Amino acid sequence: MKIHRFFLAIYSLLTLLATGNLAEIPNPPGNLKVVNVGPGFVKLSWTPVPGEKINFYKLHYRQKGDSSSIFSEERMRDPAHKVRRLTPFTDYEFQVIAVNDVGDSRPTDIIEKRTSSSAPGTPPQNVRAISLSPSTALVKWNKPARPNGIIKGYKIFYTLEPDIPLTLWTTLDIPLPQANKRQATITELKANKIYSLCVLAYSMFGVGPISDLEQVMTKPGAEDSVLKTPVTPGPSSKSNSSSKLNSKPMKRKKMVDDINEIQHKVYKKELIKQDKEIEKLNLQIELLNSLKGNSSVSGSSSVNQLLLNCLLHM
Repeated sequence: MKIHRFFLAIYSLLTLLATGNLAEIPNPPGNLKVVNVGPGFVKLSWTPVPGEKINFYKLHYRQKGDSSSIFSEERMRDPAHKVRRLTPFTDYEFQVIAVNDVGDSRPTDIIEKRTSSSAPGTPPQNVRAISLSPSTALVKWNKPARPNGIIKGYKIFYTLEPDIPLTLWTTLDIPLPQANKRQATITELKANKIYSLCVLAYSMFGVGPISDLEQVMTKPGAEDSVLKTPVTPGPSSKSNSSSKLNSKPMKRKKMVDDINEIQHKVYKKELIKQDKEIEKLNLQIELLNSLKGNSSVSGSSSVNQLLLNCLLHM
């Protein structure tokens, strides 16, 4: 600091000898104000001090509320500047310093400005789901790390087929004020099935990125419980309850067995009928052969007549 002051004094003395004027550090710029603002930028302007030669300006800025952080600095020659790459919906502090050959001016008074809102910048955090019943599941989540404004609601997407396009998934919209609870129950699910789900946040400026995939298996339904319950023999209360639980599948099995038995009897009856028809046909053939054999024998007309009557009445 002493060396800097020494050289500053030497510079001022040389300036005084050369021009007859004593060189001094400049006065701070005046009327620092915000002229435009967006989700990721703030544009400021200020008034130079009249009659002073300024080499350039330093614009310092930082997020409000963090006094321990160091100001970021940008340099420019014009008395206006747009600060970019700022975080949406965030308060910032700004000040400007004028610089000449002698040194820096005092900084202007700090002004504050909040950047505009935008769509959420990150997905909802810590998405989790638990099954409440065979047809319902509770989904919970935390708000996005960068909401970039006021969250207007959330959308839950869920499906049994995670490989299909997201536009074909079932959607549940969670608007305000329910969105502030950051939880919702999805209904009309199928029992004992694995559902894939994800969540996104949205604001009046658009939707944010979607969360990672989460899965939940619904609880078994009544039919699943019945099919998995073993039948215990014996006249006990447990076996009675098991028999009641298994009554439907047992009735179905009995119906199938009865149908099979009826079909077997019909098939057997048809076989017997076919056997009788074959036996009758064979007998007719034998009688015809007998008629042929007796036709050449004298006095066999009565026998032939008898055989013919048998054929007619078969």
